[in-house]
Amino acid sequence: MPITNTLENYEKLQEAGIADKHANAIAQVIENAVYKSQEELKYFIKDLFVEFEKKFDAKIDNLEARMETKMLSIKNETLKWMISLAFLSITAIIAIIKFTGP
Repeated sequence: MPITNTLENYEKLQEAGIADKHANAIAQVIENAVYKSQEELKYFIKDLFVEFEKKFDAKIDNLEARMETKMLSIKNETLKWMISLAFLSITAIIAIIKFTGP
């Protein structure tokens, strides 16, 4: 599928007084140049996307690691409080039993 209208370019070149053979060659050169530049742009955009994807994945991995560390810290803090409350509860029960007597 042509990217530019080669026939239209050819006709405009002929109208400008360029010989048939030269007009045809110039129209083809224009078509090829535009095609190559679009192909290069396509690969450039693809490379940008791949680079963006790598950076995004790295940031997500970093975020996951930070969240995992934070969750582990919260888990340890919760466990510490649970053990403290259990010990305090046992101590309170023992004190109540000791001071109320049998």
